[in-house]
Amino acid sequence: MTPNPEVFELLALEAQGLLDRGGESQLEAICHQDPAMARMRERFLAIMQAAATDDTTDAPGQSLHLAYQIMRKELDQSNPQVKVSVLRLVYDSLKPAVGLRSTASARRQLMLELDEISVDAFIDHAPTGFVVTLMIEGTEVLSVTLLIDGERLKMNQSRDEWTGTAKPGTARLEIETVERTIVSEPFEIA
Repeated sequence: MTPNPEVFELLALEAQGLLDRGGESQLEAICHQDPAMARMRERFLAIMQAAATDDTTDAPGQSLHLAYQIMRKELDQSNPQVKVSVLRLVYDSLKPAVGLRSTASARRQLMLELDEISVDAFIDHAPTGFVVTLMIEGTEVLSVTLLIDGERLKMNQSRDEWTGTAKPGTARLEIETVERTIVSEPFEIA
């Protein structure tokens, strides 16, 4: 739950009673999808209401600003930022390259890249589905997960390779490194 600045703007307008119907619908939809955001919204409104009824000499403007800063700080502390980067699919042996007549083989190969990181993926038919083998270069990898149609398959490491058996479907790679999480563009396992 790391809302974008637009969500905070909607919350601030709501606390001031200035939120229009479109903004209200948008905020309701966000809170319906994210229960943690709904709880944060309730807490924010309670703090803002308490600040608005504060009768000390510097209220309510400074109190409202202070309440907003408190909520922002709490949210930032409870949700450490995870850096996520996206691997681009740059080669798929099922899609022939311009000028080549055929690249068909029993083994499918994909190449994915992000800056200095490259991933060679090999997909082979197996009696139980497909064996996916990855060779990852350019970063220290902590773990690799293959996400297939909502299911998570933790891949096994053996030397410089990561392997797992997968069923057909739309897949994405999720690679955990020391400094970030890397996800791939979707690709088909078939």
